[in-house]
Amino acid sequence: SFGTAELIDAWDVMVVDEQADGTFRTRVVDSAGPFQAPFVAMVADPTSGALIIGYSGGAPAVGACQACDSVVAVESGDTFVISTVATDGGSSPTPCRAIFQPVCGEGDCVGRNPGLAINSSGQLAMTFIDQHFGFGETDIFKADLEVALGTSSGLALESIATDSGSGYYNTVTITEEGTVMSAYATIGN
Repeated sequence: SFGTAELIDAWDVMVVDEQADGTFRTRVVDSAGPFQAPFVAMVADPTSGALIIGYSGGAPAVGACQACDSVVAVESGDTFVISTVATDGGSSPTPCRAIFQPVCGEGDCVGRNPGLAINSSGQLAMTFIDQHFGFGETDIFKADLEVALGTSSGLALESIATDSGSGYYNTVTITEEGTVMSAYATIGN
């Protein structure tokens, strides 16, 4: 016997923050379901002090056993207000390279590998991968890097790197003027 397979009931998205007395407080932000562990990023809003957490959450993609929505949670007192940023490949209004990849604006696996950055005036940039359907060679090797821009109260979407296989292990920064810059790995062919 090789043992038994255990199902994970849920992956909790957690946050721990230091308190004024030097102790640490741990809170559950959200539960991401019994799938692959969610990807998580966090920043603090310098205008309000609120923690902002970006992660892959929501419902699983149709063809992938993982939470595949791009989600942001904004601290409000002791709890978090959760908003879905994108649920599918058609969420971004920016044209993609459909002539090379007819599934570019299709599929429902977005939100993996989130990156978060915020400047001193509260402008937020959240990057994430649009992996189309999330399981096939076309999805993995021809993913797009998306960005959500705005403030913690609302974000607008666009594609920022549509070259094949974009967005893996991405980081993002936003300047004081609101210019977004991202570094990432590409595995396209």
